[in-house]
Amino acid sequence: MKKKGFFHFQITLSSLFAALLLTTACDDTTDTLGSSITNIEDVMTVSDAVYKVTSKSVRVDSIIARSSTRALGIVKDPETGTYIQSNLLTQFHVIEDNYFYPLDSLPMKTEALSCGVTFNCNSFYGDSLQTMKATLYEMNINKTLEEGKTYYSNIDPIKNGYIRTDGIKVSKVFSIADCDDSDSTRQENGYNKFIYFDLNDKYTDPKDPSKTYSNYGTYLLTKYFEDPDNFKNSYNFIHRVCPGFYIKMDNGLGCMAYINSAQLSITFQHGYNKVARVFPIYATDEVKQLTEVITDTVTTKELIKDDRCTYIKSPTGIATLLTLPVEEICEGHENDSINSAKVTMRCYNDGVDNKYTFQKPSTLLMLEQDSLTSFFTSGKIADNRKSYVASYSSTANGYTFNNIGQLVKNLYRHLPADAAEREEYKRKHPNWDKVLLVPVTANYTTYNSTSILSSVTPDTSLSTARLAGGPSNPDAIEISVVYSRYTR
Repeated sequence: MKKKGFFHFQITLSSLFAALLLTTACDDTTDTLGSSITNIEDVMTVSDAVYKVTSKSVRVDSIIARSSTRALGIVKDPETGTYIQSNLLTQFHVIEDNYFYPLDSLPMKTEALSCGVTFNCNSFYGDSLQTMKATLYEMNINKTLEEGKTYYSNIDPIKNGYIRTDGIKVSKVFSIADCDDSDSTRQENGYNKFIYFDLNDKYTDPKDPSKTYSNYGTYLLTKYFEDPDNFKNSYNFIHRVCPGFYIKMDNGLGCMAYINSAQLSITFQHGYNKVARVFPIYATDEVKQLTEVITDTVTTKELIKDDRCTYIKSPTGIATLLTLPVEEICEGHENDSINSAKVTMRCYNDGVDNKYTFQKPSTLLMLEQDSLTSFFTSGKIADNRKSYVASYSSTANGYTFNNIGQLVKNLYRHLPADAAEREEYKRKHPNWDKVLLVPVTANYTTYNSTSILSSVTPDTSLSTARLAGGPSNPDAIEISVVYSRYTR
């Protein structure tokens, strides 16, 4: 990683005021100003340099399962042939102390007319007419997904005991575009794409097998009548009544649905006038919404071996690891300011002529390699000191991190000055100069007409990028640095 170029120039600060003095010399209000600057002899030295950055692809076995993107389906990556399956786990949120109906407005023997779970799809990848099959499982009320605990995309709820073995199991054959609707209906802007699971079969109480109900909705209503506090808040509802559902793909290939909302609906007769009412309970971010991702690890391992480039693959799969030339950048510049340290990650075209080619990630996150898990579990956002985001630019066909100077300086500060101690530090911290590039979803809020980054979550949508670099291509990535120093 050799320094490619270097130049410098000097700016005498007193000369910057020369024009001002000439224009104000006859003004009797500027005497103090003139005397205050005549002795300024500060000089700014500015220099720049370019260094090499090395990179390689690394395997990401799993990511935090909680994300703003929830997916359901099975697809094949046209670039690599890798199969990707996404399954869903969802709980339902009850608003604190917001009981759905006063007890005296319902007859005590009320039975639900129907009950079901609807998963609404706001977008999808692939062929919306593709026939798919999924099964909805009731989760285990004795082993629930707990708030405050971190779950990962390789969760495997069946293997880990989160599914009730004798509970609800409903299979559904579907397509995202309902084939029963006309083409003109499916093409309307407001067309509602959804997947519906019927819960109207006879149901057995998970905590008392001697109790059975006409359907799942009747069970829910009964639990409300027995003790309204079962619906007092989400915690009670999840631990006493409904721990949630797991939707697992069984077969079908070629479509991935992105689920933006889900609701558990109970239809019943309201009061004594027999008016049918629907009470929905929604799946929201206040409770667990997880995506389980299953990928072909054999193909992924082969891609990592490709040393002519690096990859970004989502959901899970591959990230790009950069080794920054921290010592080269900082040594000899301990008293300088790093005004700019810019890295551009250029993309190669994938070369696949397929209308279903995955899109490039919209945003990449750069952060220290050992901070990947803690960043997401702590709900952090990019702070432009230890972590940065960059959006894809079609003009540049890549991602530009405009100034990671603070990160470089922070990494260098950890190094001991003593040579022997420095080598020992590197031995104990082999990732000290390494950063990861991973795809994320960046959300922004607007305050006083300014867009402010408000959250960063793992991107679990289908995306891919092939980046310039790799072990056999060491000249592909550069970091350009601009320094400045004040002298007298």
